[in-house]
Amino acid sequence: MSERDAAYRRVFHHHQMLRDLLACVLEADWLRDLDWAGLREVNTQYVAERLQRRVGDGA
Repeated sequence: MSERDAAYRRVFHHHQMLRDLLACVLEADWLRDLDWAGLREVNTQYVAERLQRRVGDGA
């Protein structure tokens, strides 16, 4: 994982920080309707069909 990826993970781990960041860069009414408390971390590491260890981007 690159340093940039680690920084993104840290930001996304803190819901208030993420909400504030998005509010600064987006002018979208739908931001206030999001369920920020309902955010859950998704495991992006998995084993592929050919048994290789894989890491996704969570998308």
